[in-house]
Parts: sequence; C-alpha cells; structure tokens
Amino acid sequence: MFRLSMYRIAILSFILGNIFVYSNSEACFDFTKKITSPLRAAPESFEKDLTDRDHDWATTSGTVEKPIADLLKALLDPKTIRNDSNTHIQLVEKTSADFLKLQEEQIEVKPVFFLTLNWTELWAYSLLTGTSTAPTSLLISYEKTSGTSHIQHYCGNILLKQLSPKNTGVFLYEEMKADHRNSSDILNNLKGTLRTLRTPK
Repeated sequence: MFRLSMYRIAILSFILGNIFVYSNSEACFDFTKKITSPLRAAPESFEKDLTDRDHDWATTSGTVEKPIADLLKALLDPKTIRNDSNTHIQLVEKTSADFLKLQEEQIEVKPVFFLTLNWTELWAYSLLTGTSTAPTSLLISYEKTSGTSHIQHYCGNILLKQLSPKNTGVFLYEEMKADHRNSSDILNNLKGTLRTLRTPK
C-alpha cells in the first residue's frame, strides 16, 4: 500500500547502502489458521471518516458506496492499491481450507533504471459472516515475509463490513518499520487506498 513516495525513499536508501535480503522476525499473523480479528480494533460506526496513528502504525475508516463483493473483487487484484507503472507482481495461489483466498505476492519495483527492489507478501482473505458467494463481513490480512531490508516490518488488515446492499464500511490498519518512514506516511497511504476504493469504476 505504499505509493510513489515509498519508492523515492528507497532510492535514497540504496544510494546510502546496499540492499540485503531480510526475513521478517516480528510476524504479525499465523497464516496456518483462519484470521478472524484485526490487529487493532475497528470502530463501531463507519458513518464518519476516522483516523488514528502512532510511531509506526496508522488506521483510517469510512463508508464506501459500493457492494462488499465489488470491493473484495478489487482487493483481490494486487495492483488496485499499487503504482502500476513500475511494479511487477507475480501472484502465487496457495491452498488453504481456512481462507476464501490465500495468495503470495512476489513484488518487483523498478523506480529508476538502476534500482530494483524485491520482496514477498502473503495476503489472506477471511470470511467472517455470510457465505463465499454473499459475504457480509470479510477480513483481509497481509504481511511482508521476506525481501529488501529497507522494509524491516510491514503488515496490516482491511476489514469490510456490509452496511447495506450498496454500502460497505471499510477499516484499514497498517504498521511498518522502514527507512525514512513514519506514521504520517502510513496514514497518507491508507487514506489513498480508501480514496481508490471510493473511486467509481
């Protein structure tokens, strides 16, 4: 969920030092079983846009005037919330009886011709209520599992809750430890994701 600013920061970090492979030692999730709760509690109401943040995390929430199934479809596409022009993503479907979908995203970003960043994320889609064809609440959980050392820790949740057939409450939480990155950057990215989900198609 990081956008162009993240890539510019990575360029500066690359100039200052080499890129190393990093394995996440502060795991947020256990992807071997169904994830049913976000890392931080969602608001009781989605009527007003709410935000919160601290040193290395941020949240935002609000209402999107789209059916929950439409948002799920959009979020199954990893490029919905990424910069499409310089990002290549290889999607690997994982087998799991605990999730609607469990997929690995192998990400390659080339912000400039001399720099390539690589990392891997896991994305899990949990059905909380409803059915697989007619969900009424869903929890999406994602986490960086390996790759560039410039992102030391990265994970988050997207909670979708049906408010009416054509309206969905959305709660986004994300935490990150990365070079030259703070909670304001994280919050701006989450707000950008919410704007993207609200954009008419």
